[in-house]
Amino acid sequence: MQRDPDLSSQWLKYGFDFCNGFQGKRILDVGCDLDGKLITEIHDKYHPQEVIGINLAAEKKELFPDCRMESGDIRQTHYDDNYFDILVSASAFEHIHKFDLALQEMHRILKPGGFLYAGFGPIWSTSYGHHMWFIHQGQLINYWNTILPAYCHLLMNPQELFNHCTGQYDPT
Repeated sequence: MQRDPDLSSQWLKYGFDFCNGFQGKRILDVGCDLDGKLITEIHDKYHPQEVIGINLAAEKKELFPDCRMESGDIRQTHYDDNYFDILVSASAFEHIHKFDLALQEMHRILKPGGFLYAGFGPIWSTSYGHHMWFIHQGQLINYWNTILPAYCHLLMNPQELFNHCTGQYDPT
């Protein structure tokens, strides 16, 4: 995900104020960007005790001794109960299936009195969902040139969507 540095900084400033600062706290970025830009910015500007970014697609990478990225699923983590002071998430919640499980896990790993500060993108920006994109047989399919029915991301379950696509196109 590409983030506008000014918007990212502004978003973090709101989070910093909302969470009574980040200094000396343990922070988890749920659905971190794969470049680690947000956790690096948190590390450099706000000096937390520890900052970790978790994403299913991330590779384990130590950016600083107290700042790292991990591959992981927020629906089931290895962190101890009440480990984090703050959970942040930017434009990730709308991608998490079985979100109730994610919320249960976030509640488990967040300290009592801790903060969850999240923002997510305009899922209503198009009738196809503005994050949708994939490459099929060398062709980019996205919300601009979709073969999907309008509002399918809201009205169809995964099996219905799969059936629609394989009924019209070869799934290989």
